[in-house]
Amino acid sequence: MTGALVIVPGHHQRSQGAISAAGLAEWPINYVLARQIVEHLGPRGRLHVHSAPKGATASTILRRSVAAINAMHPAAVVELHWNSVPPRNPSGQTLIHHSTSFGLHWRGSKHGRALAMAASAACARELGTRDYEPVVKANGWPMLRDTSAPSILLETHNGANPDHHEAYLEAVQSGRLGYSLARAIRTTVAAWS
Repeated sequence: MTGALVIVPGHHQRSQGAISAAGLAEWPINYVLARQIVEHLGPRGRLHVHSAPKGATASTILRRSVAAINAMHPAAVVELHWNSVPPRNPSGQTLIHHSTSFGLHWRGSKHGRALAMAASAACARELGTRDYEPVVKANGWPMLRDTSAPSILLETHNGANPDHHEAYLEAVQSGRLGYSLARAIRTTVAAWS
């Protein structure tokens, strides 16, 4: 399958996303990871950064991003995120996402599901997280619903888990995670042909 392989660091400079146990914001590190993935993808790799003009609403930012990504004629879109949730909820129940990597995909997207599985597995191998099955997103999120190609939102790890966040930072710094994710994306998309 031809077309761009678009990598998007979730959030943007004005709203940097989750904060890790170490006090680090999601966007700057995911931006570095996104650039690494694009570099490893070669000529098909494209980086898209959400543009957030002052006063723009989240829906406007996402609508503009979807239009810009669709203009790239993508074969696949991967938006990078991480969670930052405590290990237990207020009633003391263990939260599954405290130690997992997982991908969200749009309902009915067979290729989105395959991409979510491959990317989540790559994260789990590199970070020592639990590889959780792909999560179906049935409403809302325009990056999954409105892009013209199979798209996923990848939760690489839980930043509130100090061990997994330290593993994430090391895997990004060494370039291992970027390489592994690029390989998973490239291999999965090639299988769609």
